[in-house]
Amino acid sequence: MHLFSNKFEEALPYIQRLQDMFAGDQLDADDPAVQGEWLAMQATLLNGQGMPEQSLALAKQALALVPEEDAYIRGLIYGSLANSYKAVNNHARAVAAYEKLIQHGRVSGSLVSELMGVSALGLYAMERGELQAGFDIAVKGAERVERSGTLPPIAAAVYGEIGGIYYHWHQLEQAHANLARSTQVSTLSGYSDAEIFHHVIHSRLAQIDGDLEAAVTQIEKATALMQADAPAAIREEVVAQQVRVALLGQDPAAAEAVLKPYGYRFQKPLALPELEPDLVIDRSTSLLVLSALRIILYQGRVERQFTYFDQGIDLARRLLAKAYDVQAIPVILEALLVRAQIYAVLSEEQAGQTDVATAVVLAEPEGFITIFLEEGEPVAQILTRLLDTNQLEDAQANHAKKVFSAYPASVQAEVLPKIETPTAADKLVESLSQRELQILQLINEGYTNQEIAEQLVITLHTVKKHSSNIYSKLGVRSRTQAIAKARRLQLL
Repeated sequence: MHLFSNKFEEALPYIQRLQDMFAGDQLDADDPAVQGEWLAMQATLLNGQGMPEQSLALAKQALALVPEEDAYIRGLIYGSLANSYKAVNNHARAVAAYEKLIQHGRVSGSLVSELMGVSALGLYAMERGELQAGFDIAVKGAERVERSGTLPPIAAAVYGEIGGIYYHWHQLEQAHANLARSTQVSTLSGYSDAEIFHHVIHSRLAQIDGDLEAAVTQIEKATALMQADAPAAIREEVVAQQVRVALLGQDPAAAEAVLKPYGYRFQKPLALPELEPDLVIDRSTSLLVLSALRIILYQGRVERQFTYFDQGIDLARRLLAKAYDVQAIPVILEALLVRAQIYAVLSEEQAGQTDVATAVVLAEPEGFITIFLEEGEPVAQILTRLLDTNQLEDAQANHAKKVFSAYPASVQAEVLPKIETPTAADKLVESLSQRELQILQLINEGYTNQEIAEQLVITLHTVKKHSSNIYSKLGVRSRTQAIAKARRLQLL
């Protein structure tokens, strides 16, 4: 149970006791099932201690020992194999091993083993930005739980993943419902992981709304629970939000203090992680690095201290390289958005716009929204510039508009030009035709050029020609500007 919970230090005394029992002939070391389970345990421990290659060797040895019909033990071995393959960035074999774990759990009648595979595979998909795949996997797992009539502790992770994906999609009612269900199962089982994470989510949403008091209250609740029971899987999520909230409250000293136990220092000499060449980046490490980048960003944006900006940009570059290696899309998105803000503070506008545009391109296929909102007004401003200057293709532009519409009204009001009463300067040089007014209305409703062509049964070339005429008559250069001007003229 300690190994399943990634509590490797707590597992060590029992592992040592087993070692002594095998050495003293108290256990039948010749029994393939016993030997296989023992090797699987050691393999899991080795992987948790950062030795995945050694772990793989033991797990493969175990698999060769245990007969095919012993589905339960083979499932344990496949779980160890999957985690080790993931640690060495062998995606295809990790997925295949997780699927084997699910299959063997089902065959052996072990719902816990099956759900461990479901949870691990769903989380792996999420970490790679495959939100729909992760959602489908986790929902099937939740359906298995409901049909079984039982609530094993691992079910909390399955509901938590569903809630987390809804959060990324900014479908907040469904997110809270599933996170609450996760918390309920976790609490009944004597664990606090899910409740802690739900408080983190509440704190992030309060931060998005600009409600500092609520953001502080929620992260303090998470911190208090974590001090009583510090689950490794959630610790860095809390730390990262502590840093954000401290910076939101203009308390950089508190933010720096949170990262100090991890070896970070933001005074001379600066201490940042090296990110060694053989490091396979994970969620926990990336959260700490991103938190360090936020402190460097704050020093420039608020304190006008740019001493460490070069190191910050280099750290972001190295983090992105590591994240691209493992296709960690959520990490890539956050790193791009933070680096874009660093560039904006340095008045390197094009570099910042390129980073946000890249983020939109990566976010659009799987529907990431909330990760943009967490960055607040600075990223909203860059999004509007990208839209105003037509730097995004139709699909990405539509997603950027969807993201922007999800920002709080207060942020939108700060970023969008105020709609004013038309003046003499707003007067049309030439009236719009009925067809042009029709197309303008569809543009306002968010249709792409291709969709407008299909709606009106005309060619794409004709749509583009009409759009060009609309821009010319309105004296604008983009869709966003056209809509704003048309509203002032009460054409919409």
